[in-house]
Amino acid sequence: MGALFGISCGIRNETKGFIGAMFGLNLVMFAPIVWYTSWLDADVRSYKSLQFVGVPNAFALMLLVWIAIFTTTHEEAEKSLGRAISDAIMMTSVPKIPQDSEPPRNLDEF
Repeated sequence: MGALFGISCGIRNETKGFIGAMFGLNLVMFAPIVWYTSWLDADVRSYKSLQFVGVPNAFALMLLVWIAIFTTTHEEAEKSLGRAISDAIMMTSVPKIPQDSEPPRNLDEF
């Protein structure tokens, strides 16, 4: 379910991250419980902590698929972000030492 919702969000170009993630988390968490209780007539209370064992894995898979599909469909935005990060790093980098300066002679000082 998490992978299918992730594919859906990636294809629909869902950009409301918090809303999509919360809806996906609710889908992954509560849809199986509703299915267990209504279709299988299982006593969910007897499972106690076992109910939510797969939720982190399913949520992580949903996010991974969503990000992967969204990134592959927005290559230009990814390249633009890469250029912006590269430019920011280059602007804050340490200035180079001029070639004509001499290195320190006595290395014991350091």
